[in-house]
Amino acid sequence: ARYRAALDGATFTVEHEVGGRRFLSRGIPLRDDEGVVVSALAVSHDITELRAAERARAASEAQLSALLDAAPIGLAFFDTSLRYRRVNDALAAINGVPAAAHIGRTVPEVLPHQNPVVLEHMAHVLATGEPVLGKVTGFTPAD
Repeated sequence: ARYRAALDGATFTVEHEVGGRRFLSRGIPLRDDEGVVVSALAVSHDITELRAAERARAASEAQLSALLDAAPIGLAFFDTSLRYRRVNDALAAINGVPAAAHIGRTVPEVLPHQNPVVLEHMAHVLATGEPVLGKVTGFTPAD
């Protein structure tokens, strides 16, 4: 029926299951120089593994969110530009800044009086992947 619709001039995109596999199928009408539909082209992609990976990622993100919410310590995730990506409520309370106000901003933007050595340590971790546990000094929460 969907392929018939393409022959009638309609395009379609549909996700469906066949034999336990998930597919994304797309169809478009093919027209001649006068715009008359002469055929249809349909392509199906097996997206079974993609959907499984999406479900696994969603489950992992839910676990991470639960861990962040339950953690009795301040936690944050940063991108490669050292901008906050995620912040838990404990860190927001420590910093005296709402969690949402951290997102997309750098440490100096959120905590302008922060000791520069903290940023040096963060840059070191980003560059080398090596921890600096026990070495971080000079942390200054917001006033």
